[in-house]
This record gives sequence, C-alpha cells and structure tokens, in this order.
Amino acid sequence: MKRDIILEARRLTKQFAGFSAVSGVDLKVRRGTIHPLIGPNGPGL
Repeated sequence: MKRDIILEARRLTKQFAGFSAVSGVDLKVRRGTIHPLIGPNGPGL
C-alpha cells in the first residue's frame, strides 16, 4: 500500500569534491521495517 511508505527517495545522488558517494539511488522505506545504510567510511561520523 502506498500509505505504508514513510520515506521515498528517487534518483538520489551525492558527491563530495568529485567523489560520488551515491548515484541514482531509489529507496522506499515501509513502516515497521529497518534499513541500515553504511558507506565506505562507516557511519559517516
């Protein structure tokens, strides 16, 4: 169901000084689910 989606990103792109962290990512998060996102530098702290 559409209303169960609490977060949606389409074609998400993020670059840092010429480095592409993500490119063209689509993501849907449904209510009651857990999705960890960790990149090359860990949690990004």
